[in-house]
Amino acid sequence: MDTIDWRGVDPYDGLLSPVARALRGRATRQMLLQAVRRSPLNLRALLRIPPRRMAATTGLAASATARLAGDPFWECQLSRLGRWTAQGQIAHGPHQGLWGYEFDVQTRWGFYAAKTPNVVATSFAAHGCLDAQALRGKELERLGQGLLRNLWRGEFFAYTPQSTVLIHNANLLGAALAGRLSATGQLDDGLRSDLRSAAVMGAGTTLRHQRADGSWPYGDSKGLDWVDGFHTVYNLLSLDRLMWLLESDAEKAIDRGARFYFDHLFRDGIPLYYPDRSSGPSDINNVATGLRGAVWGARRGKVPDHLPGRVFEYLVAAFWDASGYFRAAANRWKPSAKLNFPRWGAAPALDALSTLIAWHRGGSCL
Repeated sequence: MDTIDWRGVDPYDGLLSPVARALRGRATRQMLLQAVRRSPLNLRALLRIPPRRMAATTGLAASATARLAGDPFWECQLSRLGRWTAQGQIAHGPHQGLWGYEFDVQTRWGFYAAKTPNVVATSFAAHGCLDAQALRGKELERLGQGLLRNLWRGEFFAYTPQSTVLIHNANLLGAALAGRLSATGQLDDGLRSDLRSAAVMGAGTTLRHQRADGSWPYGDSKGLDWVDGFHTVYNLLSLDRLMWLLESDAEKAIDRGARFYFDHLFRDGIPLYYPDRSSGPSDINNVATGLRGAVWGARRGKVPDHLPGRVFEYLVAAFWDASGYFRAAANRWKPSAKLNFPRWGAAPALDALSTLIAWHRGGSCL
């Protein structure tokens, strides 16, 4: 990937292949997607899967660079990243104001086509645009209206306009974005009030689903009861963003969630993918997001101040490539492990590193 252009491939871009057009049904689409993702060799050239720039990537990178304001290089990058991200906003039709992924997606719970808006891409892209001041009044209005019209289900924010499944990290990302939009003076009072109500109600739904041990399952449906590291961080950071809107009991829920995360999803300063299972996948996204979580935990007094430095050391030792980028996996012997995934690796790593720098400087880490 060109670190300025932010184009690249993605671990989940298998359905971009022309081969995918002939596939029907969840099982066959998942087989192709997982074959591309898990192959020890990079199959993308063979399957004609092109590199591309993604709005979720540039949005997260924009939020990261915003923390480094004051440096001329990062100021230039922030403006460019904000502009690229804003250009990906859906401008027309029923889904206007939102963002989607640039490839078809098949998950355990559903399928959605490229450019179908989803709450995760919308959250990363929208926060990046807000941090870069890249959205104007009408664009903000379309964002707030689109969020409520397409993704709000009365009790939670859904992953896509077609989904009715409660996915906790998606719901909280949507709630945190709604809460932030409700505080902007560029929207009319009615829309701000609706966004604020949805933010509070959505967060309340996931708070009620917190387990006794402090964890949250991935989703509220059959087969979605697992817990993993990076989605737990999304939950904690989103709730932290919403604390100004929530009752005092939410702080206790965050404390329980943080205790579970740092007790069961870390070992000797290394972020784990699954609770208490160090044999799980060694994944750049999970470790980079783990650094993000460790900085948050240290800043909030939930972990010792030395933990972020320990995670940083592991991130660099395990994933930094001599060519000058963060590779996909710690197993450097597989050719596919050396891939540079902008959305899954480079942007989360920059996001985490910028929070580490901001924390040491005494600035904001959100």
